Amino acid sequence: LGSLCFDFPIPEGLETSFCGLTFPSPLILSSFKDDEDIINIWLKMGLGGAILKTIMVEPRDGNARPRIQQVEVNGQPAILNAMGLPGKGVFALVQSLEDDSLWKNKKPIGFSIGGGQVREYEEAFGVLNEFLEEKRSGYPYFFEINISCPNTDHGKALSQDPQAVKQLAWKLRQRTEVPIGIKLSPDQPNDSLQEFARLLSGIPNIFLTLGNTQFRRCEEVGLPANALSRGGGGL
Repeated sequence: LGSLCFDFPIPEGLETSFCGLTFPSPLILSSFKDDEDIINIWLKMGLGGAILKTIMVEPRDGNARPRIQQVEVNGQPAILNAMGLPGKGVFALVQSLEDDSLWKNKKPIGFSIGGGQVREYEEAFGVLNEFLEEKRSGYPYFFEINISCPNTDHGKALSQDPQAVKQLAWKLRQRTEVPIGIKLSPDQPNDSLQEFARLLSGIPNIFLTLGNTQFRRCEEVGLPANALSRGGGGL
């Protein structure tokens, strides 16, 4: 009954073009969990596209529990997330995408890649890019390079080195023509964000994402210090 329960048509007039991709709606889900069945439900409900949860080269358990808490900030419900990028690893991901129903939606799919060092990003990208070029050529997809995860020890390492990110972006651009996004953090000062924009503006089909979570310590949002295993997370 999935199609009957979750199938909602997107109203006309919402189609949005960006970086050569066409989204039937400008609303997309960002870096969501890698449960393709649930992502498929959200797409059926009317979203215009999806970005899969940030994947790394090796399988990752994520942070110790507790690692997610519901909070209230300025009178609004919110989530403090310290998951720590749990995932099955890039090799298992491409296997799961072999016969995936996600591709039947014909909506752009983004693949978010994480790491601590440049070589990790390159390796994960290489595995995904090879699979997509061979198996899904012609399907609207894009990449996202996540250098702003606040919940791992090295998830923000590259955000402190704009030149390294520029070199990484050029290396990846030489291997594909599809859009590539660089996911920065709203915790970064404006001059840092502007520096990334300046350095990356000369690379074709590159965009910036400024929508990651903002790091908050548990005490800042009214939680005990041990409410999350890392003492804080992304709001």
